[in-house]
Amino acid sequence: MKQFSSTCFLFLLAAVSFFILSACGGGEEESDMTLENENWEDMNLAEKDRPTVLFHFTGVD
Repeated sequence: MKQFSSTCFLFLLAAVSFFILSACGGGEEESDMTLENENWEDMNLAEKDRPTVLFHFTGVD
């Protein structure tokens, strides 16, 4: 019974680690952080020299 609980614990730990790494982008490939500005032009946020302030407006009636 002790071996079964140890095996279950290791499987659960591996599953949680897999989900955390997949959610955090654990791969080596880096994706570009691009957004569209007010003129609908793509803007790359990853290659900026200065900090960028982002505003998100929601449609509130």
